[in-house]
Amino acid sequence: MCRSTTGTTAFTSINSLLRGSYWIDSSSTLRAKTSANYNDGDVITITNDGVAGDFVIKTGTVTDNGGTLIVFTDDSNRYAKRDYKGPLNALWFGVDASAADNQTALQAWLDEPDTVKYLPTGTYLTDNLTIPNGFIEYKGDGRFKTTITSSASPTNSNYLVAAASYVNNSTSGNDPIQWHGIRVWSDGGC
Repeated sequence: MCRSTTGTTAFTSINSLLRGSYWIDSSSTLRAKTSANYNDGDVITITNDGVAGDFVIKTGTVTDNGGTLIVFTDDSNRYAKRDYKGPLNALWFGVDASAADNQTALQAWLDEPDTVKYLPTGTYLTDNLTIPNGFIEYKGDGRFKTTITSSASPTNSNYLVAAASYVNNSTSGNDPIQWHGIRVWSDGGC
């Protein structure tokens, strides 16, 4: 399978061709499909750049996160799981540099348990992000190419980015967070 460093599919994998393939344009289209039309193990390929990738059909109960797990609307016990290698791409969760607020999409990306995460070039507006405890490496395209910044003036009740141990007033969970090529910036001194 050929994938770029940003996680978009350059061409469909041999596995998807062998297991049964279906091509669609978006995760919302996938979510709306009739799940009974697919068998466990079938592969659906989303073709839109930024979110493109292979999803394997499975049976079970999961929470739809909009990026790596897509639950069918007609059957909450059927879902599609993204098949990928490499860093977890924030674009898969709907992060968009042109959006006025990326809080929900960025938090969904942060909450995934993968230890290496990728945020592409852009300035992403948000507030109140909580970084999960644990060793996590965040990668971007360069300190002045990939920026997370406040969408409003932070106050004492708002914060831009904080570790879960800080938000939960805990003294444990001092695991290292590594930022590579991402600038976290706030005008409000937070």
